[in-house]
Amino acid sequence: MKNNILKYTYHTILAILGLILSVTTLLFIFLKSTIIYSIFIRYTGLSKTIQVSNDVLNLNYKVLINYLTNPINAQLTFPNFPMSNSASVHFMEVKQIFMILLALGILGAVIIFIHIAINKKKATPSKLLFLSIMPVISFIISIIILLACTIDFEDAFIIFHKILFKNNYWIFNPITDPIIDALPENFFLLAGMFIVIPLLIESLVLFFKFTLPRKRS
Repeated sequence: MKNNILKYTYHTILAILGLILSVTTLLFIFLKSTIIYSIFIRYTGLSKTIQVSNDVLNLNYKVLINYLTNPINAQLTFPNFPMSNSASVHFMEVKQIFMILLALGILGAVIIFIHIAINKKKATPSKLLFLSIMPVISFIISIIILLACTIDFEDAFIIFHKILFKNNYWIFNPITDPIIDALPENFFLLAGMFIVIPLLIESLVLFFKFTLPRKRS
């Protein structure tokens, strides 16, 4: 009994680390693929809406993303936009979250790799139990997020920020922090879908490959 509890706990931790690895990978792909933002602003006509050229928007977005995703970049200064102290603190907090995700993602990759390498010769369903648990966790979380975004993205967006941040620095004033105009709400929705949809696909693939056969056996 005790051994079973320890085994399921261990594999649940592996499953969570695997999920974090997937989320982190998708998040960084989205952010680092600055062409996505470039296509977004052209498709939505954002530059005309806020009266800022596409080149300026792209440049400042790249500066922001480099700061948020580069561990050694400790200073954020927008070439074309002013920034308040509260906005600076908020971006620093966002960077800290990204760095934690990055660290956990790398840790997860290493631990999972070691686990698979050790059990390579005896890759039984019992040894790969975390691949049966992971799609269940991933599917439930993805569906909850998808439903929340579909029903009322604005409320979901606010709740998400209230959970992650202990202050209201994420509420930007466009006058003092015009960068917020360059990051409209529907861009965050796009980012969310970019992560959630592949997670759903991944969870379904893992479910039919590992979870379902395990239940039948």
